[in-house]
Amino acid sequence: MLGWVLLVVLATVVATSATHMLRERERHMDMARLRLEGQLRLMGEHVGGLLQAMDISLAGLALDVAEHRDTDRPTLDRMLAQRLDLLRPHAMELAWVAPDGHVVASTGPFPGPAGPLPVAAVLAAHRDLLRDFHVAGLPEPQGPHGAALPRMLLSRRISGPDGSFAGAL
Repeated sequence: MLGWVLLVVLATVVATSATHMLRERERHMDMARLRLEGQLRLMGEHVGGLLQAMDISLAGLALDVAEHRDTDRPTLDRMLAQRLDLLRPHAMELAWVAPDGHVVASTGPFPGPAGPLPVAAVLAAHRDLLRDFHVAGLPEPQGPHGAALPRMLLSRRISGPDGSFAGAL
């Protein structure tokens, strides 16, 4: 009889211990989930603030570029390079693309595979959809250890003095 009592007590202790361990694990998982949600919220706020700052910078540059449309190409390239220095490390290159798709001025080639397709999509968004600010995702090249590096193409509409479409930055 004493053996059965000890067996029941032992089973109760094991069940209580297992329940306690499962509750602790669930509590740790909840804490990790809350920590991750907080980090994601902070990252979202950082990215949102960064996009807003880039939009403001591109808006100012769009106004400057519209005023200097008749300036020679080397002067425009230098002006874009000065603005790019202010936007680093968040921006890789700046370019002024005319409504027909040719590059009027730039700080260098588009990084990676940002060829004619993203440029055409950006121009269409600004010309046809009348968007002032446009964000487009770019293909993600593989980084070190196979990690993908997220990249975006931010653009701002340039309007002529009469409000007509004069290109995009």
